[in-house]
Amino acid sequence: MKSVAIHFLMVLAITAVSTGCKKDTLQNVGGNVGRSYLELNVDSACIQAPNVFTPNGDGINDIFYILSRNIVSIDVRIRNSSGQELINSNQLDFSWNGVDSIGTGPYVVKVQALTTSGITIGGQSTLTRMDYNGATCLSYVGTPVCGDQFDPRICGPSHPTNEVFCP
Repeated sequence: MKSVAIHFLMVLAITAVSTGCKKDTLQNVGGNVGRSYLELNVDSACIQAPNVFTPNGDGINDIFYILSRNIVSIDVRIRNSSGQELINSNQLDFSWNGVDSIGTGPYVVKVQALTTSGITIGGQSTLTRMDYNGATCLSYVGTPVCGDQFDPRICGPSHPTNEVFCP
């Protein structure tokens, strides 16, 4: 395990140098390669956010939130599909009920954060607001990841969702 951690740190250093960033600034570290939901991690820090939320008042995934661990500051920006900025927040416990949204998305969620070890991580993903509209299941193209799938102790989806997606 120790050699894996050392190798991982070497990869991070190469990433920082090759992108021309300062040594303590890393973008998309460990996150969003081949994913449509937001997952960023380095050392023990982790940021994750779903790509689907359903603010329909049923108590399941009604609020979009960004789950973070070992983060000291964060910048969250959400834009609609026309590029209009809807949200600009620096709250560590950020959440959004979708009330001031325009359309269903996809929205672009951008996050940049400072970890407790002084590393800046950042990335972006898409977010879709969905509603059953009388149907028995939600139709989503791709792999839906909902907020109820995350465990704050683990980075990445670790539970099945309580939403019902069409096959």
